[in-house]
Amino acid sequence: AMLRELQAYPGLELYEASVEDLVVDEPAEGSAAAAAAAEAGRPVGRACGVITADGSELRARAVVLTTGTFLRGVVHVGRESRPAGRFVSTSEAVEPPSTGLAATLGRLALPLDRLKTGTPPRLSAQSIDFSRLEPQPS
Repeated sequence: AMLRELQAYPGLELYEASVEDLVVDEPAEGSAAAAAAAEAGRPVGRACGVITADGSELRARAVVLTTGTFLRGVVHVGRESRPAGRFVSTSEAVEPPSTGLAATLGRLALPLDRLKTGTPPRLSAQSIDFSRLEPQPS
């Protein structure tokens, strides 16, 4: 329902892709904007577009990043960990993590942190002998 609302919104163009880099307009060296950013310890420049995994450059007045758990994503299976965005539900395949964008944000000195989802392990009920377990009511 929400997708239909967005598609019908006047003047809004939707484009789904993996973003690998940001296009940043740098203020002129010595300008007031550059000086203010340096004094505040902020990155210099303004995001004015993105570059997608297929090399397309999309320009915009505003850029909104919605990285979720894919930014430098890692999946943990038992004691093994590997870079990934998420498992594809119908196979053992995984969607790739967003590493290019993470490198860009690091290069721009923007803070990066882990988003711990706290997803509990998934167990197959057929693999558990419930008769050997002690009930633990909440």
